Amino acid sequence: MPSPTSYFAYSVLLDPETFDRRMKEGGHPTFRLPEGKVGEAQDVELVFNFHSPRWGGRIASLVPMPGHSVFGRVLPLKDSDFAILRDAEGAKSGSFQELNVQVKVDGKLVPAVAFATAPGRATTSGPVSESYASALARGAEAAGLPRAYWEKLKAEAAILAKVQSVGRELNLK
Repeated sequence: MPSPTSYFAYSVLLDPETFDRRMKEGGHPTFRLPEGKVGEAQDVELVFNFHSPRWGGRIASLVPMPGHSVFGRVLPLKDSDFAILRDAEGAKSGSFQELNVQVKVDGKLVPAVAFATAPGRATTSGPVSESYASALARGAEAAGLPRAYWEKLKAEAAILAKVQSVGRELNLK
């Protein structure tokens, strides 16, 4: 019997409302993630580098960045469940691809798979999605990630909303 895939969840799929909506849209309304464990992916950074029409702006992905880290949850998934997550994460469409990461869980490094923007799809053009940034922060809190981490995401989402609001008022592009 194959061993489960360790999936590193760091995105808006940690937000219960977003997860439920995405599963219904994908035809898996009863699918649920296992609880997993809080982990810290090593040598990666969270960047808003993919334009999503669904979210109305750029959404977050992981990029290799030595010395940086991102919190999430490591979840053991059967192959059939991992296939559902691949679709939900945009891998089927080619927008995102698997990224192997090392995650510190309970003081030990464990290999896991996350999803990141596919080569050639990354962009820094256009605004960051305010609704995505808010959902990312909500998801981090709901998933029980460290308080300092989700508070930072919430603060960044609030700053983003204010800056982009002023930009809209000034008719900046």
